[in-house]
Parts: sequence; C-alpha cells; structure tokens
Amino acid sequence: MSEKRNLQLVWSVLCKESMINADDNNVSLLGILEEVTLFISAQQLQGIVSQTYSVPFLYEIVSLWQKTDAVTINAEIVYRFLDGQNNEVFSGSQHIEIPKTAKRFRSRIKFTGIVVKHPGDYHFDVQIKELPTSSLQSVATIPLELKIIKEAAHQQKHIAN
Repeated sequence: MSEKRNLQLVWSVLCKESMINADDNNVSLLGILEEVTLFISAQQLQGIVSQTYSVPFLYEIVSLWQKTDAVTINAEIVYRFLDGQNNEVFSGSQHIEIPKTAKRFRSRIKFTGIVVKHPGDYHFDVQIKELPTSSLQSVATIPLELKIIKEAAHQQKHIAN
C-alpha cells in the first residue's frame, strides 16, 4: 500500500541552464538535454573501461511540484544517476520547504560534472521523501544518452576537411 503524499511531481527536465524572469516568475529552460557527446582522448577512453571518468560540464534538473493540501511541506529530493544496468553512478540531493500558502513549487539542482562508466543509456531517477515520516519514492525517470568520441579521431576529421 503506497503512502499518501502531499506533493506531486508535475514535470522534471534536464537542461544546460534555466533562467527565472524576475518580473513574472516564469522559467525559461535552455538547452534541454537528451543526449551528450563527450570528446575524450584515446588514453582517457582506456581508463573508462576499467573505472569511471569525471567529465566537467554544467547542467541542471528543474522540476515543478504541486501540493495536494494546504500544509507546509518539508521534503528531501534525491537525484540518482544510473547506468543502463541500473547501477548508481552518483547522486545528489536537496532539502525543500514549501510554505502552507504556496500551491506550486519549482526546484532546481545544479551539477558541475558527470561521471561516465561507458557510452550508452543512462537516466536520472528523481525521488522524493516527505519529512519526517515517509520513505523515498521514485516519481520520475529522465533519460540521457552518453556518446563518446575519441578526441584524436575527431581532430583528424577536421584536419582532413
């Protein structure tokens, strides 16, 4: 039997950047990410086979939440990054507090890099835990395809043209 939650996810989007307009509080999502191509040297690529490799780049997950009751909500949101075999590669979390008077709430978490184990399909598992008593529940899956191109081959292609 699932617990009744006071907070429902409306949407979550993975993007390069988001901007909130100070005049009307609307959000603009820039560079929505569905796939990322990483240019990695042959030497670094060999390391990925036997271990993980951290690639620096900025991105964020923006979510819109809606309350079902007029109560103050304290919650923890967990973002788990999983590979194609559902192995956790890394995770991040944030605590949110939504006042009784708010009907909706936008959350934004920024990341400064991504960890790669191999090219392929990955996804973010978005989970919520309403405090103090509920357990973590998955509320969304955000897919991301990671492609890896050997940097030397990429550079040679440009030289040949």
